[in-house]
Amino acid sequence: MLDMLVSKLKATAVAAHLRRAEDTHMKSSPCPCCGEGIQQLKSKAANNIVYCQSCGWNVARAQGFLAFRRRGIIVALVFFAVWSSIVVAFSPNFRNSLEDGLLIIILLGSLAMVAWRQLSRDSRALAGPSIGASGTNGRQRIVPQPDAQIWAHFEHVRALERPRLVQLNQATRSARKVVSILPVGMWLWGIHDLILPGRPIGLAAHGPVEARAWAAVILGCGTVLWFLLRRSMEDKRQLSLLKNGEVALGYVTGPLSHSVLMQGVSYEFRDLQGCVVKGRCADIQGRLDEDDYVLVLYDPQKSQKCIALCATNYEFTKP
Repeated sequence: MLDMLVSKLKATAVAAHLRRAEDTHMKSSPCPCCGEGIQQLKSKAANNIVYCQSCGWNVARAQGFLAFRRRGIIVALVFFAVWSSIVVAFSPNFRNSLEDGLLIIILLGSLAMVAWRQLSRDSRALAGPSIGASGTNGRQRIVPQPDAQIWAHFEHVRALERPRLVQLNQATRSARKVVSILPVGMWLWGIHDLILPGRPIGLAAHGPVEARAWAAVILGCGTVLWFLLRRSMEDKRQLSLLKNGEVALGYVTGPLSHSVLMQGVSYEFRDLQGCVVKGRCADIQGRLDEDDYVLVLYDPQKSQKCIALCATNYEFTKP
């Protein structure tokens, strides 16, 4: 027992040392626009979002992330409050259900307060007087160039023979398998109640006729849910651009909040005629910073019809 405790303490110390080393490395990393050291948001959910106080690089994205998280906290609290109210209202034991509901709300409220304080601390840091003080350090803000990795990806996609081979990426394929469990479970439930209406799952108070009727409803809901879940992860309208569209390097000009559930970015690129085209899209993985570059597929006949690769669940496969 003592050995296990010592091992856990050592592991915790090593993890803390690695976090401190990572923070030190992050602060010593230069800003891609002015060369000064960059800072990192302290919130645990920030996912290594960095910014520069000297020139204001990526500050807009950091502020957008904090606002995005605040909206998420508010929506989650409202959802659980409404859900608890409905459960309490329809519960046969009103007093006990009310106590349980209040306990859950207090617990979630405490966790939300801790997260809110972390977000507020980052907001105060972003509102410092040095934010956006371009030129105060004697360095001019420059636009970074695409790195070797994005250039290699751009050249690779441009060299692919059309129509390009496209498939759902690994993360989406795994997610689709996981979410498929729910409709499959509903099908098994419905089939069980159709075969054994005298012993329905969760509907023991109903007779065989009602059990069969509910089983048919459950089977229908499972089928509808199956197609809805699969369709939500696929977008056939994107495939034509991914397979046959022209390829360009899009320049991320700033953040964009699409909804409570997903963040986005605004970008611009030049088409074959040299015209600057602006677009906006979701950032599914949430990894793009200001001044980053992203692959854009567009219709050469109508450049405004475009899609950034970061907004799709697809990837290119080798021929």
